[in-house]
Amino acid sequence: MSRPPRSVGLWLLSSSILVLGMIVLGGLTRLTRSGLSITTWDPILGALPPMGDAAWHEVFDRYLASPEGQLRAYDMDFDAFRHIYLVEWAHRLLGRVIAVWLLLPMTFFAIKRRIARTTLVRVLGVMVLGGAQGVLGWYMVKSGLVDVPHVSPYRLTAHFLVGVLLFAVLFSSALDALTQTAPTPSSVSLTAVKLTSVVVLTLTLTWGGLMAGHHAGLVFSDFPTMGGDLVPVQFHTRPFLLRDLVADLVGVHFMHRLLALFLLFCAVALLAMVLRSTVSRRARAFAALLVFVVLVQGTLGALTVMRHVPIALASLHQGTAMLVVAVLVLLLRELRSSRNMVQSTITP
Repeated sequence: MSRPPRSVGLWLLSSSILVLGMIVLGGLTRLTRSGLSITTWDPILGALPPMGDAAWHEVFDRYLASPEGQLRAYDMDFDAFRHIYLVEWAHRLLGRVIAVWLLLPMTFFAIKRRIARTTLVRVLGVMVLGGAQGVLGWYMVKSGLVDVPHVSPYRLTAHFLVGVLLFAVLFSSALDALTQTAPTPSSVSLTAVKLTSVVVLTLTLTWGGLMAGHHAGLVFSDFPTMGGDLVPVQFHTRPFLLRDLVADLVGVHFMHRLLALFLLFCAVALLAMVLRSTVSRRARAFAALLVFVVLVQGTLGALTVMRHVPIALASLHQGTAMLVVAVLVLLLRELRSSRNMVQSTITP
């Protein structure tokens, strides 16, 4: 099979970087409480910011009339509002830029027949999912514009996970276009660890989204203990139900920490199996890098809660999470390369 033009791979790679920026900027809108500053959704005309003082004061008045403005920001001045408005506007504008950046080059490559059919179908799927992501984003914001000025943590988590999926698909597609490989089966044991790593990372990201949505990072400010105990005392003083793991702030915080520990264990296990297998040097390097970035991610998470969730650290923590995703994609792809005749010495 012939390799696609390098331009296709670079376009997909740049698209994944834009989505990464979208995810990080989305995190900043939450951390700066900017997400509810724009109370309407206009996919076309909303691409432009308010023009003139009258337009700015109109959107400011709408914000002050919203639950957020009435209950939390009733004393906000105009300059502070303009700042949070522009953060949310930039987030929405970047979403529109990504849509155009995907559509126009895709159309060009399709007309010139420079893009493989499978890649074209994948990008079309990404665009459909991206459109749904925009609708989901407004659905999330809308939940905070009625009665209680707080967006649904479950809608926020879904919005975040779809963004992660878009990034992973585009990044993987870029690698496929830039470096041609053919998949080869791995040992059963190595395959099981790879799948487990993907599942645990997905769950860790899910509870990370719930942490953000519930503001559960503020529940405890000590590490590795939680309120002075390895297992929160709340687990002993009252019956804890399964739903508390997604709805209770203590349960969400505990689950996120526990899953982060499991993720580190999976990364170390994957590294151990890779080192005992016949694989390329790049696979070994990616496996070691995965352990490193997971350790960095965990350290940033600990510092974030210990310092009461400062914006810079919390944003860096989220950005590093996407680095973990990228490194795992690189590792999994390298392990399935035809150049890496994976034969684990560990018996299944």
